Amino acid sequence: MTFDTVTVPEARSGLRYRPSIRELEKDSEAMERFVGAMRGMMEKPEGDETSYLHIAGIHGNPPPHKCDHRIGFFPWHRAYLLKLERALNLIEPGVALPWWDFASEDSRRDGVPTSYRHPDEGGVDVLHSSYIPYEDRHSTRNIQTAPSRLPNQAVVDSALGESNYVSMWRRYYPQVHNALHNWLGGDHAGQNWTAYDPIFWAFHCSNDRHWAIWQNDHPGAHPPHLDEALRGLDMTARDVLDINELGYEYATTEILVEPE
Repeated sequence: MTFDTVTVPEARSGLRYRPSIRELEKDSEAMERFVGAMRGMMEKPEGDETSYLHIAGIHGNPPPHKCDHRIGFFPWHRAYLLKLERALNLIEPGVALPWWDFASEDSRRDGVPTSYRHPDEGGVDVLHSSYIPYEDRHSTRNIQTAPSRLPNQAVVDSALGESNYVSMWRRYYPQVHNALHNWLGGDHAGQNWTAYDPIFWAFHCSNDRHWAIWQNDHPGAHPPHLDEALRGLDMTARDVLDINELGYEYATTEILVEPE
């Protein structure tokens, strides 16, 4: 079954708008604020719990792994993204995480967004990689296949077409999330160091956007174990069900609808 998309009007006032990275790249002032906040976080020492190094390490290293790549994948990563975004706001109030629409025609033609490429290719240093203190090196990618191998919109829509959360996660996680990690390669091949690469946040923000779209289309369909603690994040799945209550919205949220 195929689905059409309907754009929802802009979110209520007072919320942070998470733009697509391509939208953000067209707004030099907003881009400068986001990059400045990322740079400020990276300059903080690892011992500072609001530093980039500390928050990136929550995902995989130092051990034990705290990330949830099981059925709690969506709520855990929503809380994780929020933790980074709140730390960014301590430096630059009002700044929001951008999302990378990796399934778009542009992405499947051009690959990684310009800002996240190596500075020699027009990218921004603090969006291309970060320092990994445990290995005394910077994060890496190892892209070996063409951008056309990125998950396409049909694959995303197919997963989001499931009406049950567990069924949706079982399709989305391997076919979209894992496929993207595998395409990026390098430190994305495992859980230990992947969050040190700044593009981790851009594509997991897109994962979160997809879940928000699915939630809008399936009100009341929640993940199980709502009151279990999300490891390392001082929140539960129930705490992160409503993105508006968390203080943000996606600038152009779309809902999947069956065509008439």
